[in-house]
Amino acid sequence: MKDFHLIYKALEKVESDSVLATIIQVEGSAYKKQGSCMLLLEDGKQVGLLSPGCLEEELKSRAEQVFKTGKSQIFKYDLAEESDLSWGQGYGCNGIIHVLLERIGENERKVYRLLKVLLDKGINVLNVKKLNGPFDQMFIAENGNSFGPWKGPNKVFADLFELMEKEKVKITHLEEEKVIGTKKVMSVSLPVYLQLYEPKRSLYVIGAGKDARPLVSLAARNGFAVTICDWREELASSLHFPEADSFLIGFPHEVYPQISFKDKDHVIIMSHHFQRDREWLELLKENKLKYLGVMGPRDRTRRLLGTNDIPEEIYSPAGLDIGAADEAEIAVSIMAEILQGLYKPKKRRNIPLWTLPE
Repeated sequence: MKDFHLIYKALEKVESDSVLATIIQVEGSAYKKQGSCMLLLEDGKQVGLLSPGCLEEELKSRAEQVFKTGKSQIFKYDLAEESDLSWGQGYGCNGIIHVLLERIGENERKVYRLLKVLLDKGINVLNVKKLNGPFDQMFIAENGNSFGPWKGPNKVFADLFELMEKEKVKITHLEEEKVIGTKKVMSVSLPVYLQLYEPKRSLYVIGAGKDARPLVSLAARNGFAVTICDWREELASSLHFPEADSFLIGFPHEVYPQISFKDKDHVIIMSHHFQRDREWLELLKENKLKYLGVMGPRDRTRRLLGTNDIPEEIYSPAGLDIGAADEAEIAVSIMAEILQGLYKPKKRRNIPLWTLPE
């Protein structure tokens, strides 16, 4: 999903046509998952990638056809072969991918910019692409509003969110009723590709010290919207954190009411100021968060909480045990722990060997 957030930013600046390449199906294993995408520009530049380098030149060549005809096309690539002459070029990904190429002109850019507005507001949007000619698509916001050139089949789309998110149903076809003449009604099965676009994940970094800088940079590159919270305005600024999305300046009791924390949010407490960290932890500990990490040794966290028992949902000390020795490596360990929580079932961790001085 973070691929598309990068493409959003590129589309905001691009005024000429481009081609969007999206993996719509994966058979077996592949370098990138279904939904991964890249943008190919007319000047030959690209944003993102779909392979370790074996497909990009081929896709650029195919994109030229799409630029000329304006017609979307689907291409199938077998990456399982390990010879130098195969698409896999020795990478041995052991899978087949289907890639949809579609031209993004002015009308499409307007649609994708509207999509970005909704995502920036925290609204999930479902994209439904019709995969038989002529290719077409529509977007459905979670509130039921829809937009895009395709009006879609005569079907209630509100159920699609629940089917995809809760029931984990893989939808490949939709039924459309077509009226022939004045009496006959024919039911047609339409092949479709569905992609659920979600807002950026949020990471709140409590503390604007120097050791927060590599973490903010790493989080931004991994698709997080990063907010810095600190009472020191001279530290919490774009001068020190150019990749941060926003800054909240003030003491904990001033900043906390400005945030509506959600169960998908991530928070790391790392101001290294004992009283400020204690105030933040007191405010945050009752919230349902995806991740709440506290920098420093467990004994310090116990003193912050005023108890010998640290709740299981608080990660202390924050970060996986990789033997991190400096702020850059600690940032990697924290980011790895956050990503592990997103993509793998939660596991209790060994306590890291490293600790930061008080």
